Amino acid sequence: MADQITKHNHYLYQVVLPEELKHVLQRKVINRDGQALERSPRSLPDFEQTLIPWDQRSVPLNQTIESLADKNQEQMWNEDSSVLHPGLVGLCFSGGGIRSATFNLGVIQAFKKSGLLNNVDYLSTVSGGGYIGSAFSSAMTGAVTNEQYADKKTEAIDALFTHEQGDVEPSEFRHLRNNSNYMAPNGGLDTIRVPAIFLRGIVLNALVVLPYLLIFAMIMAFLSTPPLGFYSDYASWLEHIGLGAHFPVTKSLMLLLLLNYIGSALTTNATENLSSSNNQSWIWRDRITSAIAINVSAIFGSAIIEAQPLALEWYQTLVLWGISLHQMGINGFAIAIVCSLLLAKVISNLSKISNQLVVGCIGFSAIFACWVVVLDVSDSLVTQETSYVAIVSLTIALMFLNQFTGSANFTAVNRFYRDRLSLAYLFKKQSPFPHAPIIHTDKLKLSELDSEYAPYSLINCTLNGGQSVNAYKKDRLGENFIFSKCFSGSNKTGFCKTQDLEASQPSINLGTATAISGAAVAPNMGRNTVKPLVFLLAMLNIRYDYWVKNPSKIHDQEQSSSRAWWKKLFRNDRVGPSYFLRELLGNINTSQNYINLSDGGHFENLGLYELVRRECRLIIISDAEADSEGTFSGLMDTIRMIQTDFGIKITMTGLDEIKQKNQAHAHGEIHYRNGRVGKVLYIKSVMTNPEDTMSTDVPSNDDYFDKYRYIANYQSKNPEFPNQSSGDQFFDEAQFEAYRALGYQVAYQTLFNQEQSISESEDSFSNRRSA
Repeated sequence: MADQITKHNHYLYQVVLPEELKHVLQRKVINRDGQALERSPRSLPDFEQTLIPWDQRSVPLNQTIESLADKNQEQMWNEDSSVLHPGLVGLCFSGGGIRSATFNLGVIQAFKKSGLLNNVDYLSTVSGGGYIGSAFSSAMTGAVTNEQYADKKTEAIDALFTHEQGDVEPSEFRHLRNNSNYMAPNGGLDTIRVPAIFLRGIVLNALVVLPYLLIFAMIMAFLSTPPLGFYSDYASWLEHIGLGAHFPVTKSLMLLLLLNYIGSALTTNATENLSSSNNQSWIWRDRITSAIAINVSAIFGSAIIEAQPLALEWYQTLVLWGISLHQMGINGFAIAIVCSLLLAKVISNLSKISNQLVVGCIGFSAIFACWVVVLDVSDSLVTQETSYVAIVSLTIALMFLNQFTGSANFTAVNRFYRDRLSLAYLFKKQSPFPHAPIIHTDKLKLSELDSEYAPYSLINCTLNGGQSVNAYKKDRLGENFIFSKCFSGSNKTGFCKTQDLEASQPSINLGTATAISGAAVAPNMGRNTVKPLVFLLAMLNIRYDYWVKNPSKIHDQEQSSSRAWWKKLFRNDRVGPSYFLRELLGNINTSQNYINLSDGGHFENLGLYELVRRECRLIIISDAEADSEGTFSGLMDTIRMIQTDFGIKITMTGLDEIKQKNQAHAHGEIHYRNGRVGKVLYIKSVMTNPEDTMSTDVPSNDDYFDKYRYIANYQSKNPEFPNQSSGDQFFDEAQFEAYRALGYQVAYQTLFNQEQSISESEDSFSNRRSA
């Protein structure tokens, strides 16, 4: 595996990144006068031609631009031959569902107004940030490919996502506002459709699992009949010597474990005394402990199997007493949940233990429900109420039905989620005029995204499962996976051309990639996986994740035309029921034909990781994570992983001021190889304290409502704003506008000189557009 990852890493730096750079350098930059300029091939963008004038910029923005012009650093960047490009600019939109999408809509407005957005080479998005990032990419692509208005291409691109004071907002804003409640935009039937999708999936998932439960029930019924042959004789002999007739195999394995312990003690002494190599001694000890571990696992497995006849006897006794195990299971589950919650309250100081108790109890309920089904079928077989022929026939029929019709992607919620997102966020304007009608671009492919004027888009997801060659990564349970115009993949799976992936799996397009990046809840969620809940989440169809063709398998698979008919019949190149079973059991790996992807935030939630990998010289982060405690956990986790994986250190200044709500921005430095330093401009969704910018005639230190207008009013009614849960995906009008306005306000304060009034800045902006 280590050699394979090294090979994939080599391909990334020798093929993938250079190809991306070609598209970045083809990008045109629009200056202050609305003219299209060529991207500089070996330097930073010309900020003086593209940004608002120096005196209109904020101190933080000017400091960032000036620090990038340091001559010593310029020399280091230009002389380092390992650098693909010494002046790349990246922009990150963090995860956070529609909260992040709407906040970053306001950020885009301010960035467009300042001219900063024109300088962005890479747009790296995660989850909710991907909603608005994909909307921007889709709208930009539509503006470029509209042949009818080719002569107004620059004008159309320059006008996208801008809003002049006093005018009715353009159609792209109105469309996004109309779809703020994107999961059920029309209420009524849309509201019913969501639970209906879950229920359909539960039924189909049960049909996949049922054949295996029936097989287990037949085995249990067989074990519950009088045993024959050696098994019977051996059980009788154990009973004769006073060890009891039950669990004969388990008792034998326990005896074997005792012999293993004795043998390990003797072998350890012998190898330490006789071996001339300490390394050889270690190898023997490792083999012995592995054998003991296998023995212990066999004991537990055998005990579970041999306990089933006893469980069936207990079940039959309860039935004779008139007790329904089904009802007892439901009541017992409810009592267990209540007791675990009460106990968790008592031991609230031990929060980790209490959480594990509740989660473990909830997770066990799904396994218990399946076990009740097995007991019920076994009882009917033992009492001959049901014949083996009927159960075998039903099992075979379900197996064939699932094999030829089952699909792990079809039953998941992702398809519905993807269609809702696509309807809300993937569009283009019919013409370059502000109020032109919106056209839905549902089938827009990733490989068709514009790279002439728009930044190169990186859509970040999490690749679940698979073992890492580095033990320290085992807790991550996944790694970053990207979709982009040219290539898609990860270090573990390798990369393939996105066009080839789209051809191999036609369901892959911009809308699907956006939905995968925002697949916040799934049985397997990278480092956020809750193992006791994996089985339950899968059975209840709480599955927003998606199975994608493995990039490493794209070119290795046989052409369907050259296959024998029987290979076509039993082919394993679709997302069949076996993939759902892997998901159900948490047994996901990255060597199958299909890989499991979920929300990019299950690895890192900012989109910063991939931009640092590309050694961007300036990275702007728009962080809309929910962070009411001001811990910056998403940023800190990403910085830690970057330093661990790449050896690149990132330092930040200004986070304490953000926590104290004195400002909404911070600065950072990225310490790359060979003394090169990149810069970070970090923007956080936070309501800052009032400043001395009065909108009343009488100066006052209490201008909170004057400054924020309806944003402050919304927060007074919703104190958790702007850190409302990502689970809230049903925004109303006031909520949408509060987040959009906050995004604009925060970005405006960070980029514009606050000593000038907003109206003055807008006038100067209008003047430079009309110049």
